[in-house]
Amino acid sequence: MMAHPRYQLNYQGEHPDGDPLMHGPYRFDHLSVDAYEHVDEQTAIGTITAFRDRDDDEDEDEDEDEDAAEPVLSDDVRADIDFRVLRQIRKMSIRYRLRTRPDEAVAGPRYEALGDYTEVVLVDLGAKELLVVSAAWD
Repeated sequence: MMAHPRYQLNYQGEHPDGDPLMHGPYRFDHLSVDAYEHVDEQTAIGTITAFRDRDDDEDEDEDEDEDAAEPVLSDDVRADIDFRVLRQIRKMSIRYRLRTRPDEAVAGPRYEALGDYTEVVLVDLGAKELLVVSAAWD
């Protein structure tokens, strides 16, 4: 998977100065098989739903009125994630989650704009399927 050209995407288009090989906000040379942890179905679902359910005030001061927090994603988008992504997590037999990478793995300020970045890799060996689910707040 990591050797495939589609894995080495920065999700922000071409950089005029040329980027190092990237995966999301991370320098490819800071990723390895050990960057992923094997997780069960519930952990993979929890990873995605925590991202899905994030609200506007999550990065704000904790002193602000918690009742003012509203979900960032519309109900339609949330339902689409439930239908498309959570269904795949339940279907696939093997699940991995990208561990949080150290700051030096981020390829500079331009990529810090991706904010929180999470990724779940889903594998079904019998069907010979692999799905990479990536999500970032920017």
